[in-house]
Amino acid sequence: MASKGSRFKAAGWITAVLAALMIAAGFCIELIASRFLPPAFHPVRGLDVSHHRGKIDWNLVQKTGFRFAYIKATEGNHLRDPNFMNNWQAARRNQLIPGAYHYYSFCAEPHRQALNFARAIPRTKLLMMPPAIDIEFSGNCPVHPTPLQLKSDLLEFSAVMYQHFKYHVILYLTRKAFQAYGDSLSDSYSIWISDVRSRPDDVNWLLWQHSVWGSVPGIRGDVDLNVFNGSRLEFYGWLMQLHFHNLVAHPP
Repeated sequence: MASKGSRFKAAGWITAVLAALMIAAGFCIELIASRFLPPAFHPVRGLDVSHHRGKIDWNLVQKTGFRFAYIKATEGNHLRDPNFMNNWQAARRNQLIPGAYHYYSFCAEPHRQALNFARAIPRTKLLMMPPAIDIEFSGNCPVHPTPLQLKSDLLEFSAVMYQHFKYHVILYLTRKAFQAYGDSLSDSYSIWISDVRSRPDDVNWLLWQHSVWGSVPGIRGDVDLNVFNGSRLEFYGWLMQLHFHNLVAHPP
């Protein structure tokens, strides 16, 4: 028969194991919730894609209820996504509101990057998502700018974009990038936050990339999934406000 001390020790181990299982279960629930977020929680859903997704059947994508699509246009000073224009036009034809994003290189000059981006995006009088700048460390230059330097560089970049489109850019930030630069950038830009582990309640976000493992008919492989922070009415009201400002600045 076990002694009282050994029984207490066993009970302590059981309690520790149960606590660990509860923590693991909570993490899994959060992860599943962010990966398979019910549309009712955030009714305006979108996705973001690049040439890595290959040829996309946008007709099938549209039938799944997505409202907007961010499409990679450019990277650094010179690179352009070879599928950008086809994806932009096909998304538009299938009633998704397109937007373009640029992968920002810490090693490239901001003004030249902005020109590369601006020249790739088609001029349009139709609704579009505001241009987005993708700020992340993965695959980027190993020399990272200070928060003050990045803020200055993005000010130069965004000025070029506004001159061309009369749209204020938004910033896509991974969680690590937000931790490094969020305090210096959040007051100046709308934030598109990537957090696939939990709800980013500490961020005043406009868009949330809640999964990078989505399954979408018409697209091969894992797909990045996003939601807008608001109702459908708020989403279209926000877009119309941007569009009206653009039309006033660039009359037909």
